[in-house]
Amino acid sequence: MSSSRLLRALPAPPTRLQTTRAFSTSLPAQLPPKKGQAAAPKKKSSSFAKKGQNKNVKQRVDATVPTNRYDALKLPSADLSFMPAFLPDHLTPSALGMPHRFVGPALDVLNHVGVPRTLQREFDVLPEPHAVVRQATLDVLDLVDKAGKTPSRQNRVVLHGPPGSGRSVTLFQAVSYALSSSYITLYVPSSQDLVSSLYSYAPPSPSSPSSTWAQPTLAALLLARLGATNADALANVQTTQEWAGGRVKKGEPLKALVDLGARVEGVAQGVLEGVLQELGTQDKYPVLLAIDTLQALYQPSLYRDPHFNKLQPYQLGVPALLLSYLSGRSSFNRGLILSALSSTPTHFPVPALLSAALDTNPARPVSAFARWDARHVANAAGLRGLDVGALGVQEARGLFEGLGRSGGLHTPMSDEFFLSKYTEAGGNVKAFARGLTRTFQ
Repeated sequence: MSSSRLLRALPAPPTRLQTTRAFSTSLPAQLPPKKGQAAAPKKKSSSFAKKGQNKNVKQRVDATVPTNRYDALKLPSADLSFMPAFLPDHLTPSALGMPHRFVGPALDVLNHVGVPRTLQREFDVLPEPHAVVRQATLDVLDLVDKAGKTPSRQNRVVLHGPPGSGRSVTLFQAVSYALSSSYITLYVPSSQDLVSSLYSYAPPSPSSPSSTWAQPTLAALLLARLGATNADALANVQTTQEWAGGRVKKGEPLKALVDLGARVEGVAQGVLEGVLQELGTQDKYPVLLAIDTLQALYQPSLYRDPHFNKLQPYQLGVPALLLSYLSGRSSFNRGLILSALSSTPTHFPVPALLSAALDTNPARPVSAFARWDARHVANAAGLRGLDVGALGVQEARGLFEGLGRSGGLHTPMSDEFFLSKYTEAGGNVKAFARGLTRTFQ
């Protein structure tokens, strides 16, 4: 075969692709046209404007979505009229297992003071804050009634139980009941905030008789909360001496002293001590001191001294003041010291010395060589434990009904659904509520 035929039989070589790309910008399009060159056509505007009858006037188009577009997807508001209010007249033994709505003073506490974060998340998903009356609730309310006639030194109770057993809810129910029963109530929903180095503090002054570190901002906050939730009762109590260097005279309403401390941080620490002292000597109103997450006051705080050593709660102004009432060194003439343990702040576990004082099983193994702080042991002496207990069938039925009729269930109410979730929970309130409200279970 000749060479010319051979070349014609071979396939043609592939066309070489261009390896460079053309570079262009939009700048030339924005320049004015050259002489003799037509102007570039203008692009259509993509704005939401349209021309009206007058070509020189443009009318804006309203691009908002009609408000009734998603009305068909909204669920009707839940009717909670079947729930009685959480008031003393309704809280009888026959109320066991029934959900009750928080009203009046309890809502004031939610607005001005707050509740523990875990409890607030549970209330946020409900149409209205409510809770079931349990046997532990009735026991605590009976304790509140009896404590109103005896000194608080004789009534120092700590609510305990396994995680998720409902200690914080029971404590909040006691606070709501006490406010509706003419108690003056100081509620501390998260005592870990007192020792977590969230607020300013100052070392003790050499001229001051107190050896604790002052916490003026925290003291002013507690006074503001006390005044907001007990305004009427504080106005009916008169001071027995002058306070704050004569700014509050003898015989003035105690509310004036509380307002002064809430307004002026420089005197707040001393005013808080004076207010509690005045409340301890008066007999007109019983006093409830309620503290959640109690264990944070019985272990080293997150505050530091100049040598970077951790300060103990009994070295800080506000926790030391509360510990004096928890230990019984200070007392109200009529009242109750009610507190609760919590498992939520994992960086503040329940210490072994507090478990020993309450005669409960410690959460962790206890070393025989561990040294306990003698001051903490003394502050825990005399505390009496109250177990909130497991969730009963009647109580679980009330919780199930409250969630079902308020629109909190994703599954139709049935006996099979109730019994399956109650069995899975094993008597734990939080586990039972989670099993009911979670979709994929």
